Amino acid sequence: MLVFDSLRIEVRRQGRWVEAVSGVSLAVPPGRVVGLVGESGCGKTITAQAALRLHEGTGVRVAGGDIRVDGRSVFAMDEEALRRLRGGLVAMIFQEPMTALNPVFTIRAQLLEVLLRHHAISRTEAEARAEALLREVGMHDPARVLASYPDALSGGMRQRVLIAMALAGGPRYLLADEPTTALDVSVQRRIVDLLRRLQKAHGLGMLLVTHDFGLVAELCDEVAVIYAGEIVERAPVGAIFDDPRHPYTKALLACRPETSAEPIPIPGQAPQPGAWPSGCRFRDRCPVAGRACESPPPWVALDQERGVRCVREAGS
Repeated sequence: MLVFDSLRIEVRRQGRWVEAVSGVSLAVPPGRVVGLVGESGCGKTITAQAALRLHEGTGVRVAGGDIRVDGRSVFAMDEEALRRLRGGLVAMIFQEPMTALNPVFTIRAQLLEVLLRHHAISRTEAEARAEALLREVGMHDPARVLASYPDALSGGMRQRVLIAMALAGGPRYLLADEPTTALDVSVQRRIVDLLRRLQKAHGLGMLLVTHDFGLVAELCDEVAVIYAGEIVERAPVGAIFDDPRHPYTKALLACRPETSAEPIPIPGQAPQPGAWPSGCRFRDRCPVAGRACESPPPWVALDQERGVRCVREAGS
């Protein structure tokens, strides 16, 4: 499995370190899709990036906990092991393909670099694999795409190239960070169908970072809801839609047009790291908060598959 174990991450703000992720624990089994859902600024992307140690040298540091891939700690890996991990065992699809692709190199150069780095093959074999990968992600003229620079491709085509690059190293786990956000609705539909097909065909474990419950319903087997750096609810996807238990989960569902006939916006904004309220971090925005919410809420295991961080569930 890909396991996040009590992960704590700090970011540097105005000369001091403040916590951005607080004890996040979740597991991504092979062949399963786990959604990490929450508003912007709640810690989704920074959590996913830590699995590849992409935070290093960016004013972000791991302050505690661990991330393990098939039992091996990511933070204990040397540079050679880390090189094999990135793109080989774990690959990432970034949110904005135009910034993830290098504009000064052709798609051929960028895709072949991944293939030659992770496989003991000749350049001729890499060229053939590159064309096959582009066909697999739905490119009908792979030779033209390989010869193109990123700015010559549409947004949907660039996202397909990123997916092909993610698959090029033969990973077992895929981190997908808001993979459809930058695309129009019709292209989003095709990318979602593509991700579902590829995930099942390759038996990938996938961590899907998103704020979109429509995407969660389409792709996920399990869901972890994150707010202000904490997991506040974790459950199978059906239970999240049929019986959400945390007030934040309920509020997210109520404000989405896809899941509510009359969307109700959540008042206020998610607090930034360093400005979290004491007690329950959602209590300033929660419609059912009471005096008990002034103390940190416990994590309540509802059954083997789900749990919630809410004092209202502690006596259930």
